[in-house]
Amino acid sequence: MPDMPERLPIVRGTGMRSLHLAFSLSLVVLAATNLLATESWAQTSSNSTPIVNSRAVRYYGWMPVEPSDSTTSEPPISQEAIPVGSEVIFEQESAQTVPSPAAQPFSPNPPAFLQEEPAVPTVPPSSGAVISEVQVRFLNEEGQRIVGVTRPYIITREFALMPGDLYNPDLALQGLEQVLALNGIRDASISLEPTANSNQVVMVVNVVERPFFETTMGAQDESPSALQGSFQPRSVGPGANEVTEVGMGGTTGFRNLGGNDQDLLLRIRGAEQAIDAELSFTDPQIAGDSQQTGYSVNLFAQQSVQGVFVGGDRDVDLRGGRDPWVYRFGGGVEVFRPLSPNLNAALGLSYQEVSVRDGAFNPELQIRDERGNPLTVSPTGQDDLLTLRFATDYDRRDNPESPTQGTRVLAGIDQTIPVGDANIAFTRITGNYTEFFPVSLTEFAEGTETLVLNLQAGTMFGDVPPYEAFNLDAGPIQSFGGLDIGTGSSFALAAAEYRFPIANFTVFEQPINLGGAMFGGYISDLGTADEVIGNPAEARGKPGDSIGYGIGLRADTPIGLIRLELGFSEEGSEVVVTTGDRF
Repeated sequence: MPDMPERLPIVRGTGMRSLHLAFSLSLVVLAATNLLATESWAQTSSNSTPIVNSRAVRYYGWMPVEPSDSTTSEPPISQEAIPVGSEVIFEQESAQTVPSPAAQPFSPNPPAFLQEEPAVPTVPPSSGAVISEVQVRFLNEEGQRIVGVTRPYIITREFALMPGDLYNPDLALQGLEQVLALNGIRDASISLEPTANSNQVVMVVNVVERPFFETTMGAQDESPSALQGSFQPRSVGPGANEVTEVGMGGTTGFRNLGGNDQDLLLRIRGAEQAIDAELSFTDPQIAGDSQQTGYSVNLFAQQSVQGVFVGGDRDVDLRGGRDPWVYRFGGGVEVFRPLSPNLNAALGLSYQEVSVRDGAFNPELQIRDERGNPLTVSPTGQDDLLTLRFATDYDRRDNPESPTQGTRVLAGIDQTIPVGDANIAFTRITGNYTEFFPVSLTEFAEGTETLVLNLQAGTMFGDVPPYEAFNLDAGPIQSFGGLDIGTGSSFALAAAEYRFPIANFTVFEQPINLGGAMFGGYISDLGTADEVIGNPAEARGKPGDSIGYGIGLRADTPIGLIRLELGFSEEGSEVVVTTGDRF
């Protein structure tokens, strides 16, 4: 048996720990105070810019509607014939004298979700008319009127326009985008319909809802999130990364509970070395809150092999020869709110119990690996983490689903509060900057070419448990190297990618947009591997930095983006198939 190296010491805080903790907490409290102070938030009124919902994916489209009932021989549908929730009408109290509006033509285009290319939302131009009524009209995918589930108030509260206001296309578009951002809405459009008074119009919000019960592939939330859990997005790529390899995941649950746009979702994911589950409830806007404050609660369970404990030039397993499995069980609550139309923020408090074991279903705790290096902070093998997290997301991209230009900046601050035997205290600060530039270098197929630049960095102060450190793998720079790069208390990353279209075609009547990519990047732990408890990177012979580059194909399909990439580094080359985007 080879000689065992000297046991690596546990890195802990010094006598300045209490001062450091007090300073760190003051930073988080200051951020929280700014988040929760009503006076510091942008006010929403009929003369101000409405704020886009901060927790939903935006779906863009234009949906045709038939002319208003008031302009045809067909009698209007009475409210007595339709259950509550299917349509709402606000009566105008008074009207201004304005020029007669131009008639709004019927749009022959199909709904956006039936088009191959989703359209940017549009609204009717200025008509110079006063809004006499605001109606919510629910349609099915064929454009036929149906009884809706969503409470009309959930739709109308997104608009700064009310009966008696002069129609303003800018405010109408802002409200439409907010309606499209609601979790329970699949598509929406606005039409203006003449009334008996030539100076007035009816503003109709036409809505297609999503299914009440929905099951989808994929399980990732949108940013920002101040919750813990493997399904919650982080500000940066490097972190407590799982070794998922080939796996499958999905989301199932109830959307638009009670017609209030609330979600109750179950997310699951399974792979050879990972089993994750999360139950969450989200209310994107608390009733009666004019500042669009929402909240989420979650419970999660995670059992997986983390990249920090595998890879490298040397295999370091548990004493029984198996890979360490990290167990996490916990939950949390967060509140979130938009600070401006492009800036969202979230503040959350989470608790989790963390331990290391030698299998997916083994109850025996593992305290050290086969070389005597500690796997947890507590000598009992079970750590408690109580974490206060503040996260922000500044997004100026032209299309969050498939951006071609714009800017996105993610930032986060985590502060643990010492609890339990481990008494862990650390501060983690992260930042992620991405810029998208439209370019024109090739003419292979119709589509947009994009140059993407990305910078990421993060650092931790205080105790750095190995399962919470920045684990550096090849994912962020899309290169060969897998899990063999390093683990540190700090890191820096710079990457670039050029995307271009190759061909557009259909498979089984489904549109496929095939593109190519050229990419490269550099990532480093900045020499901080020895600041992590147990020094897992040095024990496994990981280099601590890597330069990577490569080429690949990108297929935008109805089930999401699929990438086939060939990456290179100093270690060699590797072909990787993955889903979703890096930036």
